Amino acid sequence: MVPVFSGDRSGGKAATAAKQRGWGSSKLSMVMTGSPYRSAEPQVQTNVAVTTGTEVPGCRVKQLLGVVRGIALRRERGPDEPPLGPFTAARQAAEYRMIEEAKLLRADAVIGMRYDSNEIEVVAYGTAVRLEEVATPRNGETVTASRTPRTGQGNT
Repeated sequence: MVPVFSGDRSGGKAATAAKQRGWGSSKLSMVMTGSPYRSAEPQVQTNVAVTTGTEVPGCRVKQLLGVVRGIALRRERGPDEPPLGPFTAARQAAEYRMIEEAKLLRADAVIGMRYDSNEIEVVAYGTAVRLEEVATPRNGETVTASRTPRTGQGNT
């Protein structure tokens, strides 16, 4: 697993950096190159943006696919581990499993991502969506949405 971005926790800077590098919306989260947790399962090679917000910059939600979740059990801390080591590992495993579930749905992104935990487990969950890119203004251009006039509403 090679982290590129870890969601939209940077105040939009991650999305701006992605656009400057010429990446589309498909590379706004993480590039998953292998599973240390479930290596025997088939790998779906797609990129999924993960954000705690309800939108992905430069895109609009085309289709809601449903709730996706990942669950990981917490383990006891070893004597040589930092205090939050096992919790951090469980969080990463839960997020990874959530992303894998989103990939199986062929999602482009997971929006509204959250964590929940107790003494035994950590759960990562969010809403899997398909996205489409929207036009963005370039070099001072003004982009307006074109709407088809509704009949019978006084449009001329």
